[in-house]
Amino acid sequence: MQRLLLLFCLTACTGTPTTTGFAPVTSIVVRAESIVPALQCGKGPGQIAKYTAVISVRFEDGGGGPLAGQTYECFADAMFATKETLPGTQFDIEVFEWSASAYAAESTLPTIETQLRDPNLDGGVHVQVAAALQSLRALMPTARRRCTATQVSNVQAVARCDEAVTDAGGGG
Repeated sequence: MQRLLLLFCLTACTGTPTTTGFAPVTSIVVRAESIVPALQCGKGPGQIAKYTAVISVRFEDGGGGPLAGQTYECFADAMFATKETLPGTQFDIEVFEWSASAYAAESTLPTIETQLRDPNLDGGVHVQVAAALQSLRALMPTARRRCTATQVSNVQAVARCDEAVTDAGGGG
């Protein structure tokens, strides 16, 4: 029995690291609970049903711009995988919160959501995403908020979000 344990320990306790074949993902995550508290998530009056998050890169020289966005259910985290930027890069995330009635009332949202997912660049700018962000800013969501995050290599960085600002007439 002792020989079996010794043999197991020698094979299991070697100094050779085990690899899984998976590369770590560098990403920015916006936790749903930092956007919509659990008791406010839903389709009822006074609740938030969905939110649209748009991430933009902010460079030290003042440059940058929108990269991507998507609409999420109120309970789902928003995650943006980043691979084209350096560690320490700053990101701004604009969040548009929607009650069920406010979301249903905005007939342009399906077109905007399609634009947010457009990966095409024109001169290094995500033109469709930038246009979608401008369109979102013109709408009347239930509330808005801003989040910020700093990229860390091979780590999922969690965004920090400010308090929501309620829009007048935003279908609360």
